[in-house]
Amino acid sequence: MEKNLKFGISFGLNFKGIKTINDFLHFAHKKELSNVELVAEPPYCIIDNISARERKKIKQLAIDLGLELSVHATFSDINIAAYNEKIRLFSLDIVKDCIDFSYDTNSKIVTVHPGELSAGGHSFPEDVVRNNFNSFKELALYADEREVIIGYENMPIFPWTQYKECFEPEALSKVVNEINLRSLGITWDIGHSNTTEFPQTDFLEYFKSKLIHIHIHDNVGYVKGWKDTHLAVGKGNIQWKSLLSTIKEINFQGAYILELDTKSKIDNSIEFLSQI
Repeated sequence: MEKNLKFGISFGLNFKGIKTINDFLHFAHKKELSNVELVAEPPYCIIDNISARERKKIKQLAIDLGLELSVHATFSDINIAAYNEKIRLFSLDIVKDCIDFSYDTNSKIVTVHPGELSAGGHSFPEDVVRNNFNSFKELALYADEREVIIGYENMPIFPWTQYKECFEPEALSKVVNEINLRSLGITWDIGHSNTTEFPQTDFLEYFKSKLIHIHIHDNVGYVKGWKDTHLAVGKGNIQWKSLLSTIKEINFQGAYILELDTKSKIDNSIEFLSQI
């Protein structure tokens, strides 16, 4: 892979073969990668259980290994756009904890999922869309005080829980542009965008002015049903050579994070990317 591009790996809740943050950081260093994303989910990164002392150790180890850190905020069991206001506020508190964890570990970016439609949300979708907007604005203001940037992530297709601000490139970018804070950008998940009917070039066109972070993995593209399969890069139908070349043309300075769940998928993806 080109030395001037920043590639990294994500320590997600389903990762197999490594069980501690320290071991994962050493694994990334061994692979000569530059970035690690810590996903604030059980079982490996329960941030409530990580003391201030341990956070300092994570920060220092990353520095010693020459790694930049980012954080993926908790997403299980929360909904920052919830129709139920108590649920929304509780969800915001959890994401704010992730921002604090990011600050403590010297991570500069926190990726955040948009909220979703619940049973009540399906009856009052306009309230959910408004709650999503207000929640991202509140999180961006909170992050700005800590010199952290929020990355609003585009989602794969979950037709039963979503509104267009979850997955449509124009609608999503409109939220970010209307909030218009320096602490709010976009995390583009290329695998997620491949599950929609929108061309990848649409996402790049709408996202490029606010693009701060990229997630990469593969799948078979838009079909009915759940197909966000997080395959190794090159094992699906995404045209990586042309797409990465196009991204390079906009002078993207952020990191490309492999969101995969095994060492072998990472190895295969690195090999594929090296060849193109």
